Amino acid sequence: MLIRKLNLFSISLLTPLNTAGDDMFSKKISSIPTSVTFEILTAAKKLEAQGKKIYHFSAGEPDFPLDSRIKAAGIKAMDDNFVKYTSVSGIPELKQEIIKKLKRDNQLQYAEEEIIVTAGAKQALFNAILAICNPGDEAIIPKPYWVSYLQQVKLADAVPIIAETENFQVKASLIEKKISKKTKAIIINSPCNPTGIVIPKKELEQIATLAVKHNIIVISDEIYEKIIYEGKHHSIASLGKEIRENTITVNGVSKSNGLTGLRLGYAAAPREIIKLMNIIQNHTTSNASSIVQKMAAAALRISDNKELIDVLQQKRDFIQERLREMNISFVQPQGAFYFFIEIPRTITTGKQSKEFCQQLLEQEGVACVPGIAFGQEGYFRLSYTCSKEDISAGLQAIDRFIKRQKMLKRKE
Repeated sequence: MLIRKLNLFSISLLTPLNTAGDDMFSKKISSIPTSVTFEILTAAKKLEAQGKKIYHFSAGEPDFPLDSRIKAAGIKAMDDNFVKYTSVSGIPELKQEIIKKLKRDNQLQYAEEEIIVTAGAKQALFNAILAICNPGDEAIIPKPYWVSYLQQVKLADAVPIIAETENFQVKASLIEKKISKKTKAIIINSPCNPTGIVIPKKELEQIATLAVKHNIIVISDEIYEKIIYEGKHHSIASLGKEIRENTITVNGVSKSNGLTGLRLGYAAAPREIIKLMNIIQNHTTSNASSIVQKMAAAALRISDNKELIDVLQQKRDFIQERLREMNISFVQPQGAFYFFIEIPRTITTGKQSKEFCQQLLEQEGVACVPGIAFGQEGYFRLSYTCSKEDISAGLQAIDRFIKRQKMLKRKE
């Protein structure tokens, strides 16, 4: 019975609902699959509820403790009865903290009218895409890509155009090959989910040149900017006045402060774009949570999270050493908290990444995300935000599973 449920789950990972031919439902929405990451997280939690030990390597959710200053801000907001509607685009206090943060960390200068606060960075991205895209417009997305970029572009009736990367590094030259008269946007993410790769300043400068030359808007997802071990984060909007006018910078407090459940993101862009994003938000969610906005303002005042990043780097170093011992190939992350791991070719014949992750969850209780969710077959993503003890035991389970698969393959 359990296997049957998981088989159904595995089918649903990347398969749209079978309602597209029914006039009672939206054909567009029916064609969009749900988020693979959350599908896996849900399936893993169901198994966990049944008593099975699960190693949670699927969701990108840091296990940072809640900072007492952020907690105090939330408690004070409740004590002050700060529970009413706010401005749709965010409270002035939070906007001012965002402005200070962008100037301090990113050398970017914005006014309040150029900032919008959203219910998570995901909403900021979606609002941005809806605000700039007309039906048939094209948005270039380098692969591998975060799971929702593709679907958000489709929801806006635009067309996602996938650009290749070179050894998983975003290259302006490969993006340029995909530019057409219909290109409206380029979506970049640095550090990248799922690879942890950081885009060098030189490539960002070349992407900026392309965007300005062809009047393309860059949507720069910088949600992982604080989590970097090698290299340096550069905001593409900071590279010149012209590219600033062509950039929507998206960020939030989910990853840098471990506040994923608070759902607080923001975007900075020219006021004409922010005005359109505000209209969308006016008719959908309205303002982000009033209490959460106060907590986010406190989070942004905490500019130094080096100790937390050091813990993540220790986990990264431990995992890469262990993977090398296991003779498994992977993309070395320069930032974020993901390993993009190659499924050993000795067991890939007839096995897709979706099937690999399904069996890994069934047999060993290890929850990872298949590479196909990010547009890259033959890989899986491992998020290392859990305890070091679970990381160690989970890696042992992966090692057991792969060795068992190799033995089965040899017997075929």
